[in-house]
Amino acid sequence: MPGDELYQQCAQTIARFYHYLDRSDYDGLQRLLDADTIWLRKGETLQGPQAILRALRERDPARRTSHQVSNLYVARGADENTATAHYYVTVYDNLAPDGAFQLKTIMLSEDSFQLRQGRWILTAKRAGKYT
Repeated sequence: MPGDELYQQCAQTIARFYHYLDRSDYDGLQRLLDADTIWLRKGETLQGPQAILRALRERDPARRTSHQVSNLYVARGADENTATAHYYVTVYDNLAPDGAFQLKTIMLSEDSFQLRQGRWILTAKRAGKYT
């Protein structure tokens, strides 16, 4: 199908993003970002890999997370060079008193992608609490 490559590349980028985030592999995560990638995170706009990595390195090193992506769909934009991915992220962390993983939040997420040199590149990441 015509959209298979688009879906696969965007889905793989999202899966890798959260895989690297949960493992605190910020070097791996950085490889997914372009110089102009924007992440609206906790009410703050982070632009570019350096700003994003600086914020991530401030995370509590004892905190472990698990981000579960579901209901992912990818839609091509108004032109052939843009796309948007919509999905839910269910987040668990180990900050319960006994250290067990607990539900932290459920978010609605929207990521933007652009086709650059034959690859779909993450250009913007936004999420908000599901209520």
